[in-house]
Amino acid sequence: MHLQGHVHEEELWLGSQSGVGPRLRVLGRSLFGMEEWGEKGQRQKRLHGYSAGEIAVRESSRTVRIWPRVAAELHGGGWHVTKDPASKLDDDEALPRGDLVGPSGRRPTEPSRHRSPLERRLQAWERIDRRALERLTSALSTDELSRFYDGAAPRWSHAIEATGVPRRLVVADVVHALKSRNESGVGTIALLIGPGGEGKSTALLQIAASMVDEPGWKVMWRPDPDVVMDARAVVGLPEERGPYLLVSDDAGQLVAELLTIKDLCVRQGRTDIHFVLAARDTDWTAARGEAQAWGSSLVRFPMRELSPDDARSVVRAWQRLGDTGLRNLALVHDEDGRVQTLLEASEHTGAGRGSFFGALLSTRFTAADLRAHLTTVLTRLGDRKPNGDVLRRGFVATAACAAIGLDGVNRSVLGSVAKLGRGFVLRV
Repeated sequence: MHLQGHVHEEELWLGSQSGVGPRLRVLGRSLFGMEEWGEKGQRQKRLHGYSAGEIAVRESSRTVRIWPRVAAELHGGGWHVTKDPASKLDDDEALPRGDLVGPSGRRPTEPSRHRSPLERRLQAWERIDRRALERLTSALSTDELSRFYDGAAPRWSHAIEATGVPRRLVVADVVHALKSRNESGVGTIALLIGPGGEGKSTALLQIAASMVDEPGWKVMWRPDPDVVMDARAVVGLPEERGPYLLVSDDAGQLVAELLTIKDLCVRQGRTDIHFVLAARDTDWTAARGEAQAWGSSLVRFPMRELSPDDARSVVRAWQRLGDTGLRNLALVHDEDGRVQTLLEASEHTGAGRGSFFGALLSTRFTAADLRAHLTTVLTRLGDRKPNGDVLRRGFVATAACAAIGLDGVNRSVLGSVAKLGRGFVLRV
């Protein structure tokens, strides 16, 4: 076994070379060291973190498991240690198990060809194709649909749901823009932007799922805010295999990388790399996204108002679940009246602070229902492991700030109010 630390990206390699017997090589990051290295003017960030491992010797098998962790520097100061977003991990957050000696006693096979450095920098992005969607999705139960209508976060199963999850008009608008601009030889950064609770994340997943079936398109999904977007790796994608569509929520984190990619694409004549992104307007502004010179690359798709057509599709989805979907809106006896009630509620709760979600709550819940729903949410947060109580305190503090009109609360302030500790709040 050969263990290597210092500045390496995580890797677990098991095989034989040059006629030598089976060898195990583990590459990983160091927990301590200088933050940068290299010559003046060409300094590079050093990789930090650690790996925990287990070699299990049993009667019929010899296996190795590695749990890689990375340390990321936080904007507000301090460090955050978490699972490695650039590694393909199993359900236990470990690298896939390696067999040192299988039950049959056979030696490991020769190693497969490694990915190029550029490809490895994007390996944490998930390639979404029809097979991936089949793996990531399942039929939604009545309870799952009801919880989604109550405000639960969307999953890929919601993205492909044909009748239970309405498609806002913006989904078709973005798909059309991507296809037409690609045919015209124009790279696109499509930005879904608006207050929290407007349905941006759901629309983002639906757009990605729609583009999967477009001939030739390669769809790549950023599954976690910790996953980085390496500009050189993106522009280094093979030209003959596109067009490419990179899809990500939390776009405020990617402003600098997007600008670099845009400039590199212009210099290299690349028009086959496209993005669909979502961001809350406060996050995008705080990241100075509005202050950048995007030119014609950035196309904004504001999500602030509920159109009559969108309202009707939402009401029809609720109606399919009967009283479970409609809740208090079932007291309005016809579809037109329900649509009008939802539209009026969205106008009343708008003012740039999430008109759709506010309307959803005010039309489907009575005050007593809302208190009961909030109790359920707080209980679920508190029961989550680990740090359920921390999540609950953060939720309550954020809700209290929003209730008195404090949008875009500073992370340090929220961390102090919620007693979360320095550097714990990554996003508000």
